[in-house]
Amino acid sequence: MEELSHGSDFAPTDRVALEHAVNKVKEAFQQSGSHLQIEVDPDLNRVVVKVLSGESGEVIRQIPPKEVIDLAKNLSGSKGALFGEHA
Repeated sequence: MEELSHGSDFAPTDRVALEHAVNKVKEAFQQSGSHLQIEVDPDLNRVVVKVLSGESGEVIRQIPPKEVIDLAKNLSGSKGALFGEHA
């Protein structure tokens, strides 16, 4: 699980409150037998939240869904083809 980066735009008190809230949510998921994974997609620089099964590690739910992330990556990759200059 990735922690929040230290170079964020949050004030120190906001950051502490945010980290406290994230830890509370993670604890609640662990008590239910699930795990919460928060990461940043390296290609899109967007936060991706996954709920994982505690036993198998299988992704139960992902926000945004994998299909949306794949679509965004395909659209950003084809941006040059859509808006590129043609002779």
